[in-house]
Amino acid sequence: MPFRAATAADEPALTALFRAAELAAAGRAGTTAPELRAILDAPDLRSAVADRDGAIVGFAALHAAAHVGHLRAHLATAPGEPADPLLDRIAGWAGGAKVTLFQLPGATTVPALRGRGWKPVRRYTRLTADLTTELPAPADAAAGVRILAAGEPATVHAVIEDAVAGHWQHRPRDFADFWRDQRGIDGHDPTLWWLAEVDGRPAAALIARGAPGRAWIGWFGTREPYRGRGLGRALLLTAFAELARRGHRTVGVDVDSANETGAPGVYRAAGMRVLGEADQWLLA
Repeated sequence: MPFRAATAADEPALTALFRAAELAAAGRAGTTAPELRAILDAPDLRSAVADRDGAIVGFAALHAAAHVGHLRAHLATAPGEPADPLLDRIAGWAGGAKVTLFQLPGATTVPALRGRGWKPVRRYTRLTADLTTELPAPADAAAGVRILAAGEPATVHAVIEDAVAGHWQHRPRDFADFWRDQRGIDGHDPTLWWLAEVDGRPAAALIARGAPGRAWIGWFGTREPYRGRGLGRALLLTAFAELARRGHRTVGVDVDSANETGAPGVYRAAGMRVLGEADQWLLA
């Protein structure tokens, strides 16, 4: 089976490939054209398209992840098509470095992943909110609480680092590294960063992204002493209102299914619903 590098012209066919694989695995399709375009636009992308009789039946890609020093892979095959040759290409590109990729729990690629030494390490839940419908009204802010646009990105970074300290696989980073990563992500927009203050002290923060056709919650957290006060819900509803004002129709987020801070419940309280789950696989 011949392989070639992916091009921008492949976007429609690759979107259809991912959606067909998702339908076969879970009975639903979630990948959108903007999400596929973000993969093809990733810096230093290595990619392989499997072609059979003029039709794309497989895809593999590797690029740097958002976190410095990490590699992220992508994989999709048409039902009945082998994944092993594509996984071999990913391993060859990685050259022994650690790589992660996401697959739906029922994906036909799972046996090949196990056979090539990949291991499932975590499960994530994807939630989404429809911004075209009436969203829950935010409760009146408690005394001393303010929701404000983040004028100083370093403060947002400090709040988020504190809020997610101790979470699985979180590695603290200084502001310079964090800021560099955020600036390189599609949809980066500091006007979509918010802080919640309690009595003048930064207590919670949210970073949203507004890539065309793909609004996203990138980072979100509340410092432990301030949890349970509704700050997270207030931040989410503030972000949703602004994203809707800018013309976005939906917003999504991925959250660790084993999250111990109650984040999935906060997302649901803000009107988000579970779309599905995906497993993170690691090749080390």
